[in-house]
Amino acid sequence: MKKLYFIILTHLFFYSCIDIIIDQEFYESIHLQNSGWFEFYENNQNEKLQFAAESNSSIQIWFSGEEQLGEIAPCILNIKGENNELSIYRTLNTNNKISIYLNDELLQIVEQELIDFNNEKEFYLLTASINNAQFILYLNNTILLENPISWSDAYSYQVGANFNQNNEAINLWYGYIDEIRLWAISLTQEIIDFHYQNPYKVSSSYTDEYLDSLVGLWDFQINTSGEDPAYIFQDINDYEMYTILYTSNIEAYNELSLNGR
Repeated sequence: MKKLYFIILTHLFFYSCIDIIIDQEFYESIHLQNSGWFEFYENNQNEKLQFAAESNSSIQIWFSGEEQLGEIAPCILNIKGENNELSIYRTLNTNNKISIYLNDELLQIVEQELIDFNNEKEFYLLTASINNAQFILYLNNTILLENPISWSDAYSYQVGANFNQNNEAINLWYGYIDEIRLWAISLTQEIIDFHYQNPYKVSSSYTDEYLDSLVGLWDFQINTSGEDPAYIFQDINDYEMYTILYTSNIEAYNELSLNGR
């Protein structure tokens, strides 16, 4: 297995449009082993992608878990503003529960009988949607949480970790990130259900209006016969949007994997 070895820079400096036909062997995901997380940038790799206060947006993550080590709950998604921070964890010592925290206060623990975060071969679609200060969280096509959250300032997304008061990444994820999509709209239940039922599509037609709101899409499908990519990934549609994969320390590594949904 070819591995990606990433060295963290300075502190806090990481598709499928309709269908795709693949005639070569490709990597499918990034394997995070309590070792890394993703952040998002626009125009250049120094300008963090942020959404204006109370603006509509959504993030979607196709991901799996794996059997975890240690006694720290791993975080799959963090949404961070100056006044609020919302974090979504795999509940510690369980394989089928999600814990949702707002500013370190527990909002809800959700149990789903049909999920198994210990199974690295089983992938799930997590969608977080913000619509006029209303936050809705879906797993696959099921609503886990609806809650009013007021973002009085800009907010940003992080995948695979949250952050302590010193802005250090903590609660890093165990598992695989197959695809990430960022939208400048609040996705509807109908669209999310379509995405869940059609894992390799983002729309039923190229003419669907909501496609214009697709900010960035990263599928991590990289030819196995090519050179290892850098830790910076550009949107697959060649938009000036980037995700950067950071590592927790110089001894940790993340790896490209054939494992995917």
